[in-house]
Amino acid sequence: MTLIAGFLLGLAFLVETFVWYIRSMSESTYRSKVISTSNIIMYLTRILLVGYQIILNYQIETGGNVQQVILSGLVGMLFAFFAHILIFGNESFIRIFWKIYYKSALVFRLINTNEYSSSAYVPNKNIKLNLVLIASFISTIALLFVYILPQIFATLYFDYRLTLSSVGQILSFLGMIVTLFVLDPQLFRMQDAGEIKDGFSYYLNGRLFGLGIAALVLMVSFFIA
Repeated sequence: MTLIAGFLLGLAFLVETFVWYIRSMSESTYRSKVISTSNIIMYLTRILLVGYQIILNYQIETGGNVQQVILSGLVGMLFAFFAHILIFGNESFIRIFWKIYYKSALVFRLINTNEYSSSAYVPNKNIKLNLVLIASFISTIALLFVYILPQIFATLYFDYRLTLSSVGQILSFLGMIVTLFVLDPQLFRMQDAGEIKDGFSYYLNGRLFGLGIAALVLMVSFFIA
């Protein structure tokens, strides 16, 4: 069950990144509709994260330990990291990935042909440090620890698990500030300026750095715990 939980966590990160890729593929005159449609897919991340929490809560209630919690996060980060590299870092994979989504969305009438580019965009690998990259890195770290820290505390201090669950809400608030007031406005501004493809490249690299650092921290924690 730990591996399943980790898979759900990693998949949530991957879906969120793909939503921004979808937005980067939109034609300029259909931005509002594209954002509205992509938000439907974004809600899938919440479902995946709820599933992750349910599995961990069950494990903790049935005697799970802190190593299981850390392992679930580590599996999630490693899965997300390598999936991001495989899909978005490989020209062949991203073209296949986009072709599948584009044709499927047309079949189910989620999109129209004139709303998106039919040719896949390959993210730029030569990225400089900027605000979008930094905010993406911070939001990635924050999103992970919002869901994993309360579970770690619950295993260590089982009698106070409900009180300690508020730690996640505090971290969620801090992560929300970065996302709502820094990351999203910058990306939407770049979308209005027709620079969203570059914006996605910054976002992707910030996410990769975040996933990599988070995996490293969790790996060290797993062997220390």
